[in-house]
This record gives sequence, C-alpha cells and structure tokens, in this order.
Amino acid sequence: MRTSISEPEPAASRGDTTGGVQKVGGPSVTGRRVLVFSGVLVAVLFTVFFLKTYGAAYYTVDAATMMKGFEEGDGVVINRFHYYFHQYRRGEVVCLRTPDGAPTLRRIVCLPGEVLEIRRGRVMINGAALEEAFGKRDAKLSYGPVYLYPGYVFVLADRGGAKQDSLTWGAVHVRTIIGKPLVVVWPPRRKRLL
Repeated sequence: MRTSISEPEPAASRGDTTGGVQKVGGPSVTGRRVLVFSGVLVAVLFTVFFLKTYGAAYYTVDAATMMKGFEEGDGVVINRFHYYFHQYRRGEVVCLRTPDGAPTLRRIVCLPGEVLEIRRGRVMINGAALEEAFGKRDAKLSYGPVYLYPGYVFVLADRGGAKQDSLTWGAVHVRTIIGKPLVVVWPPRRKRLL
C-alpha cells in the first residue's frame, strides 16, 4: 500500500499573513496600548513642564501692584519668552520678582546706560523730561541723579503712592524680570490682550 504524505496547506489559504511562522514574544495589543499611552503621557508632561518653566506664567494682580489698566484679582498670563527675542523698552509693563521674591507688575522707566533723575515730580532721562503719563510723579518728589549700569533697569508703579518700586529698591537687575504680560484671562468680563 502506498500512503501519500500530503503537503501542508499554504499559510495564505488559511488566512495567516505571517507566512506560517508563529510570532513569539513582543508586546500584546494591550501592551502596545500601554506603551503608546505612556509615551503620550511623558510627552505631555514634558511639554507642560517646559512651558511652565520657560514659556508662560500666571500672575494674579494684588493690591500692591498699583498699575493702570489692572485691577486687584485680574489673572494675567506672562510671556517668559518675550525678552529672549526683544530688547527691554521704556514704557513696557513687566512682571518681576521683588527683593523679597514676590512677583509684581511694574513699568520700565529707565534703561541700562541712562541717567535717571526725578526733579519736583518730573522724571528726567539723560536730562530730558519724559512726556508720557508715567513720567509725572508727586510734585514734592526728588530723586537721583542715578546712572544705570548695564543689565539694570529702573521700574515704577503707575500710581505714585506705591512703596514697592525702584524708588525703594533701587535699580533692578534684568534677571529679576519674569516676562511681559500677554493677556488678562480672569475674570472673563475683563479678558483682553495687552
């Protein structure tokens, strides 16, 4: 008697696309999902950490801010990247750390390399009076003259009664500047770009 040995049926005819080779090891479908989810989670956490550390900050305006256009309780997003690409300019409002470490908003009045003096309430830069509204202070106030070394700016609150500005601290180093206010996001009725 002759017995015939039949050839195994081709893998393709059984619906197997692996060519008849059984896969061993490697992640299961659930394992792959866990790996993808873990990768996405790490990417999101890294992005949030990067933006929080280097990109943006949130500041709530307090009573000590005394800046025109801001009210106590306003939530402001601070752009930390701005001064990596732009120079400091007179008249800009900046968020900075006070000598005790608290953040606050102040306006840049004098830039590095300039001489500041306040004569009878008039802010003078290199001997010329500032015409902007922030250049006018209490008529009894006199200060300086003071030369600002490279890397230092002189900041003032818009409302003259503030005790927390460069009239108290002196010139501040630009490293204390956190960034430039970008947008008021809270409360919703006061939302606006700055």
